Amino acid sequence: MRELFIGRQPIVGRDRRICGYELLFRDRDGPLANIKDSREATARVIMEFLMDMGVENLVGSKLAFLNADEAILREEFLELLPPHKTVFEILETCTDVETLRHSIGRLKGAGFLFALDDFERHSALSALLKEIDFVKLDVKAKRRGEIERDISFLKGYSARLIAEKVENEKEFRYLFDAGFDMFQGFFFAQPLLIRKRSVSPERATLMQVLAAIEADKESSIIEGHFRKHQGLTYKLLRYINSAFFHTGQKVRSISHAISLLGYKNLRRWVILLLFAGEDENPTENPLFERAFIRGYMMEELSRKASLERTLRESAFITGSLSVIDGLLGMPMKEIVRSLSLSEPIEEALLFEMGELGLLLKIIKGHEASSLGKAEQLLSKLGLRKEDLFAAEMEAILDFHNMEKAL
Repeated sequence: MRELFIGRQPIVGRDRRICGYELLFRDRDGPLANIKDSREATARVIMEFLMDMGVENLVGSKLAFLNADEAILREEFLELLPPHKTVFEILETCTDVETLRHSIGRLKGAGFLFALDDFERHSALSALLKEIDFVKLDVKAKRRGEIERDISFLKGYSARLIAEKVENEKEFRYLFDAGFDMFQGFFFAQPLLIRKRSVSPERATLMQVLAAIEADKESSIIEGHFRKHQGLTYKLLRYINSAFFHTGQKVRSISHAISLLGYKNLRRWVILLLFAGEDENPTENPLFERAFIRGYMMEELSRKASLERTLRESAFITGSLSVIDGLLGMPMKEIVRSLSLSEPIEEALLFEMGELGLLLKIIKGHEASSLGKAEQLLSKLGLRKEDLFAAEMEAILDFHNMEKAL
């Protein structure tokens, strides 16, 4: 039996907020990839997340994009999925237009949505455009002139346009101006460092708080930083008092939070507040999501690997800060210097060295590379691929629990 594992890629809107996820599969030793030409694989991934996890646990309140072909769309079990948040992506390899049209009519009547994957103007699938809700274009496979001709052609239809494989901020800006509605890829984690961004006063304060916590400063100094920005105090206390954190009692001040949580746990939520910025719902921010999931996975894997206590306590901050250059648009070296972090955290963030660096390298590889290499690195820490997948699923569940509670 094939061993398949579920992965996700975020899809964001023009406001850069997460609006959906493409659910992907990977073989034991294969890279994260779309499901192509494999009815068995598609049925398996759908049934696994449906029966074992549940759609809400994998995508929260967002849309779930699932690859499908003619055979899959005839399956009756599809109607067990939640219709108004499930988008079936019709693969470009499909050729039986009339069979597809019949399936689309049946499933759209139940409330399901449809997308055309890797759209080509001259494909026979263009005949389905009037019934389609989303059209995906692989922007890495097309020149700009071709992209612009596709957009012009698709203006005659109501489908929203999704740019796939957007790799950096420069590409995002071009595609945004060209008129795409949604964007898929990891451009949000690739900062443009040509022109340094200014850091907001609130984020500057949170950086100072982190530096003070790392240096083990007096709690009065940390409280003083928060007093500069009462809005930050309000947000932090709102997060801590939400159903997600389960403190067991109402936290009414920063000093109370410090005494109740301790520096280690306070640091964790200060980092998340740093990524949340001014968002009322930070879980829609793809960088916030990546920071949380990396931090959670590193903490869980460090525990399973029985790393020494100080490293376990540093695992969450290492994982979450590993994308802070994407948040601030600054070189990682400059950010690390300003925070006065411990040597193991610095070595992990700057050079992927040490045991924390090894964990970070494993998680980065897991996000985009083959499992074969990840397994070799996992074995150095006495871990297995099952530990990695379990940590990821726990992180996703925890993230969406936070989404519900905040």
